[in-house]
Amino acid sequence: MASNGYRRNSSTNDSAEKLGFDSLLLFQWMNDVMKTGNKRALEEGDFVPLSKEITSQSATELLNKKWKEELAKSIRKKKTPKLWKIIVKMISPGETAVIACGSVLFAIGSLLSPLLIGYLISMLMEPEKHGNNILRGCMLATATAVNALVGSIGMQHYNYAGESLGIRLSTAVKGLVYQKILLLSKSSLSKFSAGHVIDLMSNDVQRMEAAPRCILTMNSAILQIVPATFIIAYLIGWQALMGEIFLCLLLSYYAEMSSVNAALRLRSAAESDMRISSTNQVISGIRAIKAHAWENDFREKIKHTRKREISIIRAKSAILSGLAALEYTSIPILLSVITLLLTGQTLTPVSVFMLLMHINLLKVGICFTIAYGVVDTRELFASLGRIEDFLISEDLFSISEDHCLQDRRTVAERKSDKLQNDSTMSRSHVSDEDPLIDQWINPSKPGTLSVSHLTYKEMARKDEFVLQDVDFVAASGSLTVVTGPVGSGKSTLL
Repeated sequence: MASNGYRRNSSTNDSAEKLGFDSLLLFQWMNDVMKTGNKRALEEGDFVPLSKEITSQSATELLNKKWKEELAKSIRKKKTPKLWKIIVKMISPGETAVIACGSVLFAIGSLLSPLLIGYLISMLMEPEKHGNNILRGCMLATATAVNALVGSIGMQHYNYAGESLGIRLSTAVKGLVYQKILLLSKSSLSKFSAGHVIDLMSNDVQRMEAAPRCILTMNSAILQIVPATFIIAYLIGWQALMGEIFLCLLLSYYAEMSSVNAALRLRSAAESDMRISSTNQVISGIRAIKAHAWENDFREKIKHTRKREISIIRAKSAILSGLAALEYTSIPILLSVITLLLTGQTLTPVSVFMLLMHINLLKVGICFTIAYGVVDTRELFASLGRIEDFLISEDLFSISEDHCLQDRRTVAERKSDKLQNDSTMSRSHVSDEDPLIDQWINPSKPGTLSVSHLTYKEMARKDEFVLQDVDFVAASGSLTVVTGPVGSGKSTLL
C-alpha cells in the first residue's frame, strides 16, 4: 500500500482487449504480478487494472437499477420484492458460459480418470502379451495426462469465475445497503439498531462472497453423479447401485438439517445484533457509565447476550459435525459389495476398482459438495431475507418523490402561458427544457415545492414585482426553506 493511503486503481478496458486466448486460458495475465510479488511486496499499482464493467461503482449502479425495477414490478403485482431474483439477473451470459464450460470439463475429467486407470488394470491382467503393449501404455499415459490437464483447467476457470462473481455481488449488495442507510426515514431508522446494520454488512453481505462458488460446485457435482450412475450400472451391474441409493436417501437428511441450520442462523444473527448494539451503546456513553458506576450492569448484560449467542453457535456446530461425520462413511461401498456377493456376481480387480472409484466420486459429490452446498444456500437465503427487510423499509423522501412524479405529469400535460403585466397566472408551467424547473420537478431529487394561483403586479421600478395570493404546497416530511435578502418579503409570504 502506498504511504499516503489508499487510492483509486486505474480502470481501463484496453488491458482486457489485448489479452489473447492462451493468456485467458492459462491465466498468463497474472505472470507479471507473480514475478513482482516474488521480488518485493506488492503495491496497489502492481495489480492488473479493472475493467469498467467489474468495478464496484458499476456493479452497485446496475444492482440499484435492477432493484428499483423489481420494486416497481412488485408494487404492480402487489407482491414482496425478491432480492435473489435481481442477483441472478446480475450474472452475465459470458460468466454463465465460462462456468458451464468449466463445470462440464471438470466433470468429464473426473469421470474419465477412473475409466482410464481401470483400462490399464485390465490390460495388465491379460494373460497374453501383445507386441503393442508399450504403444498402448504410452497412449494411455498421454490420455491420462491430457485428461488431468483439461479437468484442472476447467476446475480453475469455474472456481475463478465463482470467486469473481461472489466478490462483485457482495460489493454491489454492500453498496446498495450503504445507499439505503442514507435514505432511511426517522421511523425506519428507529426499527433498525446500529448492531443490526453492522451485522448486515459484516456477516450477511459477506456471505454473498462465498455462496456463488458453493452453489456452482453443486452443479458440477450433479454433472458427475448422473453419468456415474449409468457407468456403474453398465460396467458392474444394477446391484452396485445400492450404495448410491443409500447416498440419495441422505439428501432428505441434508435438506432438513439445512432448514434447522438456517433457523439457527437467524436466531444467532438476532443475538449478534443485540450484542453489537449494546457494545456500541457502552462505547458511545462510556462517560455516563463511568460516572454512574454502571460497568458491572452493562458487563453482565453483554455477557448474557453473548452466552445465548454461543449456545446457538454450538447447536449449529453440532449440525455441521453431523454432516461432516457422513463424509467418510463406508456404508455405501459395504452395501454394494454385499449386494453383489448375495446375487452371485463375480468380483474382479477391475470391477472392484471401478466400484471403489465411482462410489467415492458419488460420496464426495453427495456427502460433501451437495450437503454443504444446500446448507450454504439456505443460509444465503436467510441472509438475503434480512437484507430484503432492510431494503424495503420506508425512505425519507418517498412521499416527496410521489409528488414530484405527479407534478411532472401535470406540467407535461399543460401548455405554457406567457406572463403579462397586470394579469393573473392560474397555474405555473415551464417547459421541460428549462434546467431550473427541471431541477425542482426532477423526481430523483428530494423535495418539491409546487406554487399555484400566483398573482403578481409590476411596480414602477423596473424588474420589481409584488406577489399576492401565493399558494404553495410542501410535501409532508420534507424541509422547505424560504431564503432571500433582508426586506425581500419572507415574513410577508408566510
